[in-house]
Amino acid sequence: MVMPEGMILTFFNSEELLMPTPTVINQWRYSDAINRRSWDNRYFFDDFSTMPVYAGNTGTGLPTGTAGDLNTLQTGFSNFQWNVIGTQTLLTPTWSSTAGINLAQDQTAAEGMELSAGFSTLTDFQYTVGTDNAFFLKGQFKTDDVSGCNPLIIGFRKLAAFNATLSNYTDFVSIGLVGTADPNTIKIQTQLATGGVTTTDTTQTLADNTLVTFEINVSSAGVVTYKINGSAPTVTAAFTFASGTIVVQFVRLVQAADIAPNVNCNYLECGFQS
Repeated sequence: MVMPEGMILTFFNSEELLMPTPTVINQWRYSDAINRRSWDNRYFFDDFSTMPVYAGNTGTGLPTGTAGDLNTLQTGFSNFQWNVIGTQTLLTPTWSSTAGINLAQDQTAAEGMELSAGFSTLTDFQYTVGTDNAFFLKGQFKTDDVSGCNPLIIGFRKLAAFNATLSNYTDFVSIGLVGTADPNTIKIQTQLATGGVTTTDTTQTLADNTLVTFEINVSSAGVVTYKINGSAPTVTAAFTFASGTIVVQFVRLVQAADIAPNVNCNYLECGFQS
């Protein structure tokens, strides 16, 4: 073979072309402009910026308000389920373009809901302690009457059928408003293997009409830590889920005697920590 003058031939080893250099990796990584919701099916972020579609789990397909009933709330990004606590005459949460979804419903003492992005064995949003990487749950809320929420909490619980009584879940962690004080108290509640509920007062409080962000982080080994508005609580509680425990996330609101007309959830976020 005669090469034209000035031509240079370069030979590449096929393995060399596939070396995981930053240049090669960047050819295949997702663009930062692509939202994580588009490529991570075990992550969700929902700010409830669009009006949800509601449905029930009965033959009619309409939401129902009987104690224990399961209903569905679907946004443009996420599919949530909620179970009815007590009996609801206002059958769904209400929506606001400026305040997310209002979880208050018919505003009757001892009634409320438990909301989740899924708590069946088929949900993508279940995490196995000791197998999955570290994961988290975060939610932002605002209520016009904090003493009307007992509780308003976020948490992780062992995968199981819904129960209207929080302490009936064998294993769970939660953080949020617990009690009827005004300002209301922010507390951590935990239970391991039906060993009894431990309640820890963070000594922090929340006043009416104040935004608050609650966050729970669980390491791959099951060690749980908490944040309030991005910082660790003043007083915290040590807790570790047992290895092999499968957990799902939840938000729980039950109305106290004082009644909270507006309990707005501005956003929910859940997934692996990295």
